[in-house]
Amino acid sequence: VVLDCYVGSSPAREIKQGNIRPGTMLDLRGAIWFSDIRNYSVHAQRNESSVFIEKLNAYYEAVVGEIHAQHGEVLKFIGDAVLAIFVEHPDLAPACERALAAARAANGALVSKALEFDHGVGLHLGQFKFGNIGSLRRMDFTVIGSDVNLAARIEAQCSLRKARLLMSQQFADRCGQSVQLVTRTELKGFTGEQALYTTVD
Repeated sequence: VVLDCYVGSSPAREIKQGNIRPGTMLDLRGAIWFSDIRNYSVHAQRNESSVFIEKLNAYYEAVVGEIHAQHGEVLKFIGDAVLAIFVEHPDLAPACERALAAARAANGALVSKALEFDHGVGLHLGQFKFGNIGSLRRMDFTVIGSDVNLAARIEAQCSLRKARLLMSQQFADRCGQSVQLVTRTELKGFTGEQALYTTVD
């Protein structure tokens, strides 16, 4: 249980099975979640450290709770960002539906629980490698791949577009909800314009 809490249920299962060598990775497809708190540094400066940590934990409790409720896997916190995946075999549509449900519920929780933090969520459907990265002295169970980077780039557009939720064309095609085009834009590190969508509320 403690291992699950610190590294996530899927990484914990792999570790218990002895899959601990660097480079031991699985090829997976699924929905990728990347979220980031807005104005994180400003919040940190305005609040005494113990108060800030309390508010930060309340935020994570709300967001991570909604991800887990939709059977998503939180892989790590990257500073104030959250990286999670939703995997479903063989049909990818349910993974997107669950990721979108989690994002909408998390956004609702920010309001209903009067949490001080706001955030952006980037959602993408793609392929990634899941497993061990590092050395025998220090390893991390994570996901890597260009599609993971694309999810992060999509999230970065949330602040620019004043949107709490943006998704890729690939995700929008499988999420099972009505969506509307927000922009077509180039994203750092990727060739050509990317169409970004949000839900129709």
